Amino acid sequence: MTYPDYPEEWEFMSFFEVEPRHIDPIEEVPWFYNGPTYETQRGCFAIKFVLDPASCQFELEIHCNDNPFVFLCGERIKSMKIDTLQSTERMIVTFEERGGPLLLDLVLQLKPTVRIAWGTERS
Repeated sequence: MTYPDYPEEWEFMSFFEVEPRHIDPIEEVPWFYNGPTYETQRGCFAIKFVLDPASCQFELEIHCNDNPFVFLCGERIKSMKIDTLQSTERMIVTFEERGGPLLLDLVLQLKPTVRIAWGTERS
């Protein structure tokens, strides 16, 4: 199995501005197999991002003022990158193509405002 290109762990910590929680103590299990969870707050938005690098999957959960706002699950990650341009910070997730509709990149922006873009290609 070929694994996707992922940012380094410190890049995720910089993007979410928190240290991750891990399934197991980090000393015992490498980051790649340890399901890091990042939880952060941006204004009214509580953001939780769970990454499973070894399985090429993620979950993104966002609440606004304690109310569920967005819940997304993704699999077949092809690559991830964290992009900083001036004052804008974005995490971009690209997906493998395997029959069915083509998934567009998921773009999660946390600065200067919270934004999400994701969808399928129109035929």
